[in-house]
Amino acid sequence: MNKIHSKHKNGRKNIMKLKYLKSSDLENLKKIKKTKRILLINPKKEDTVFMIPHNGLASLAGVLKKRGHEVLVVDFAFLFEDRDKDVSFFINMFKPDIIGISIYTPSSKEANDIIKKIQEISPKIPIMVGGPHASMYSDVLKKDKRIDYIFIGEAELTIIPVVENAKKQRTAKIIKSKEILNLYKVPFSDYKSFYGWQNITSYPIMSSRGCPNKCSFCASIGLSYRYWRPRKPEECIKEMELAKKEISPNLRFVLFDDCPTVHMGRFINLLKLYIEKINSELVIVNTRADSLNEEIVKLIKQCNCRVLSVGVEHGNPEVFKMANKGETFEQIEEACRLIKKYGIRLSVSFIIGLPGDSLERTKDSIKLCNKLKADQVSLNLFIPFRYTPAREWLEKNNGIIYNELEYGSSVTPPLECPIVMSETPTFTKFEIEKAFYMFLFGVAEPRLKFRYLLKIISIAMKYNLYLEFISWLPRGIYTSIRNMFHVAKYGFYVYRKVGFKNLSNRLIKMHREKKAQKDYLKKHER
Repeated sequence: MNKIHSKHKNGRKNIMKLKYLKSSDLENLKKIKKTKRILLINPKKEDTVFMIPHNGLASLAGVLKKRGHEVLVVDFAFLFEDRDKDVSFFINMFKPDIIGISIYTPSSKEANDIIKKIQEISPKIPIMVGGPHASMYSDVLKKDKRIDYIFIGEAELTIIPVVENAKKQRTAKIIKSKEILNLYKVPFSDYKSFYGWQNITSYPIMSSRGCPNKCSFCASIGLSYRYWRPRKPEECIKEMELAKKEISPNLRFVLFDDCPTVHMGRFINLLKLYIEKINSELVIVNTRADSLNEEIVKLIKQCNCRVLSVGVEHGNPEVFKMANKGETFEQIEEACRLIKKYGIRLSVSFIIGLPGDSLERTKDSIKLCNKLKADQVSLNLFIPFRYTPAREWLEKNNGIIYNELEYGSSVTPPLECPIVMSETPTFTKFEIEKAFYMFLFGVAEPRLKFRYLLKIISIAMKYNLYLEFISWLPRGIYTSIRNMFHVAKYGFYVYRKVGFKNLSNRLIKMHREKKAQKDYLKKHER
């Protein structure tokens, strides 16, 4: 029997005897007679708007169902229908033998509420938790007596022996596989295990996992194996063909790889197969500027990809160097030029508050963003994730970290700056907030809508951004008109691809989600 060990601060070892699976076992899993009923849950913040189901839980559902177990996935972030139903409804309906919860730090409060509810109605059901929060904060979760199993990292090789031997524990057991998962052996993700799977219009898929790059701020350093592992392009295409057959022929596919272009030849092969056999809209979540050449961008365009994102992070040379992205500004500018050349909408992302950042240096980011002429901008505040070089820098430079375990639990109304997670003597909390709004004004970010004009004026007054406000006014009008044109153009594109009925269904879902968000924000403000 293999042993799973986890050392804790008290010096004692927490040992659990289980027989590990190997990647090769997943390929030839035998069904067992004594099956279990497993309820997998993805909590959500009440103001979340997300139209894509949880890929990680779908992968675990695929493994468990191949073994013969019954699985129900309740993704509250994706639950369009029956929004009033809580975990008690699904426990009474499905009667699970064990419950698993995937936790992200922004939804850790909601996960705690779900665990509390489970304990109230079914205290004898074993509870297992996983996800990024469990991997980064297993020491914190270990203190929670209600939790029985804590999964660190990927769970495809460890979840079967746990669910088949599950029982209530006095203290939570740490579960971590010692083998790096071979993606060639993993069964297809199973989205038909999701409650409300009929509402899926965007199908997430991973053609690889891991990222060999070493960006100083990236949480993946402390979350998963650095080793990049691919799937066979042919197997990815088979999964997508099956999804179009069993879920909907009108799906669009969302490539969720951490870094899909590590092996350029494999990625090019995947794109060519997609063009030949899938012919649906493709969304690529992550790309790197240094891997976007003319051949790849041209193929991406032929995959019906309408928006391509490039992570810039910062426009100041010193801050950019400390971010350790391994790229140059010249590579970023060339990638953005190619994207626009082929008629793909350009989205760029920036971060405020990185190591070495300041109010003055934020102006460099604004200049670069305007130079790139992006169609969309994603602006985030620096989050000092555990185990990252950026957090170490913060600690060494007299930085302060706030609300570490609850940074995403509060609701952010429209135009509100997200919670500032850290500050330094040279970039204070107030200055970070000011930099956030200065950036929005400086690039005429579309979230500055004219229906919020009074709020926008109050922001300009609070942070002494009068000149920025005046400069924004004419560009804000132009941006609003341009975005209205884009929305209409995209609606016509969807209509041509999937027809009026499917377009209407998508719009109805989006309207319901936005209405639920607004209702919650109003309730929160009261």
